[in-house]
Formats: sequence, C-alpha cells, structure tokens
Amino acid sequence: MQANREQAADVLFAAATAAKLTGFLVTPIADSPSSTTPPETRRVDDCLPAGVTIARLAPGDEHVVLAAGELFDAPPSRQWTARFLSSQGHHLLVARDQDGAVVGFVSGVQTTHPDKGTEMFLYELSVAVLYRKRGIGRALVDALANLARDLDCHGMWVGSEPDNAAAIATIAPQAPHVPRRS
Repeated sequence: MQANREQAADVLFAAATAAKLTGFLVTPIADSPSSTTPPETRRVDDCLPAGVTIARLAPGDEHVVLAAGELFDAPPSRQWTARFLSSQGHHLLVARDQDGAVVGFVSGVQTTHPDKGTEMFLYELSVAVLYRKRGIGRALVDALANLARDLDCHGMWVGSEPDNAAAIATIAPQAPHVPRRS
C-alpha cells in the first residue's frame, strides 16, 4: 500500500511539474491503510511566538475576515466570506497577535474521492510581512493538519508555483517523503 502511495506521489509531482507547479505535497496525516508509520503531531502552540494564538472561524465571523483584507489576494467580499464559513468542509483558521489583530490565516477544503477517501486541500496560507519568519505559517499549517486529523482526513495536499520559495520552505518540511526536484 505504501509503495502505491509513493508512486501516486511521484505521478502527482510529475504532473505538477509539467503544469509549472512545485511543492505538490501528499502526506499522510493519520493512521490509515495507506500509511505505514503514524505521523508526528506537533503542538501548535510550541511553534508560535509569545502572545500569538490561532482560532478557527465560524459563521458569524465574517467581520474578522473583512478586517484582515490585506492578507488576501484581493479584498474579501462579505457574501463570499459568509458562504465559505458556512459551507461544510471549508475551514479558515486565523493567527492573532496579543492585541487581537489578525496576522495570518490558512484556509483548507476537505475533498473526497472514490479511491482516495477524504483529504484536506490547503487552499491558501498568508502571514503579514511584519510577522513572517517567526513560525506562524508553519503553526497555521500544523493547526490545519491537526484539524484534518480530527476530521478523519487521511492526507493533506497543496500546490505551489515553483518560484514561491516562502510557501515551499513553510510546507515542504511537513512531508519529508515527497520527491523533490533534483
């Protein structure tokens, strides 16, 4: 089973490379038939700087997203934010500083496929410029992985552009078995 999983990872990596993507990671996050060794579970608060906390948003928290608009690629809309937060299988976690300001976020979407079961797709990760290189991005990824594990997802994956060094540096250590470009 593990050999099939590694072959699938190789195929996905090759497809991502052909599509000019890199860092396409498939990593087991829970004991499952496709995982021979249980993954490490890091405590999220071990990665965070003092005073920074992570919270999972829910319907009614649209104002939190709208106030953190500079972290997104484009200003979030109230309607789309409400829809995202109320959609089953859609998750948004935010990192807040000691003053309660949102300094980062990660979004994930559960995907289910007939031959793969349910996995978590790490859709987007962002950390405010002044808070980068402090472990917040990695802690957000860990928090999403922990949530995925709690939801019985058996893996988590992400795609990234080849020139996105920050994303690759943040996410690559989470999946040491994934093939790398040579």
